[in-house]
Amino acid sequence: MVLQLQGTTMKMENFQKLLELKKDLTGIQDLAIPGREFIRLGCLSKLSGKGLQQRMFFLFSDSLVYTSRGMTADNQFKVHGQLPLYGMTIRESEDDWGVPHSFTLFGQRQSVVLAASSCASEMVKWMEDIRMAVDLAEQSNRPTDLLSQSDSKSPEEGGGEADPEEELSASRSSLERQAAQRGNTTVHVCWHRNTSVSMVDFSVAVENQLSGNLLRKFKNSNGWQKLWVVLTNFSLFFYKSHQDDYPL
Repeated sequence: MVLQLQGTTMKMENFQKLLELKKDLTGIQDLAIPGREFIRLGCLSKLSGKGLQQRMFFLFSDSLVYTSRGMTADNQFKVHGQLPLYGMTIRESEDDWGVPHSFTLFGQRQSVVLAASSCASEMVKWMEDIRMAVDLAEQSNRPTDLLSQSDSKSPEEGGGEADPEEELSASRSSLERQAAQRGNTTVHVCWHRNTSVSMVDFSVAVENQLSGNLLRKFKNSNGWQKLWVVLTNFSLFFYKSHQDDYPL
């Protein structure tokens, strides 16, 4: 029973994160589908004919999506392309290109050279998670196209068990409402800090919360404002009182 609850919680957290990422991205279709898992997001440099270009990468269990910071009203990230993980191999390539903390992804469609700008440990995290994601993609044996316009949502293959997404259908609408109220994002923080965050990091973050009353004062204001503040999910959320459902 405990394992079932833990599994359900993990699925809900994953679905919540996919909904959040959907709000951060433009040019992508059907992100939150059954069977897809979010693994890591963060900033990497992509080697091109113009040199190293900063890109925001999103690693899922079936694909690696790369984007650039867009100029939309919602400050979303524009999808430039995706790298299907099925059949992909990876190796360090600092000696090949002379780029520190670089590695090469060899896919069925194309090969790309990426570099972790911050430190070697970031490169190691990305390489480990990409290898894990490749294993997941090959186990599922379902090459997918995140940029496809088709709306294929076939259920996962398996026995006679009920689809876990159907069991969580009552929670979906609640999570969607929460995502609609979301005003902060870690994607932009990773972009500016040249770092990355994994789903494991997000899970640990939501398990640790701190809340209480604090006084807040803006530069152009005359006095202090007493607010209820919650620290969770790498963000500070400000409420008028502890009884409010949504932050300011």
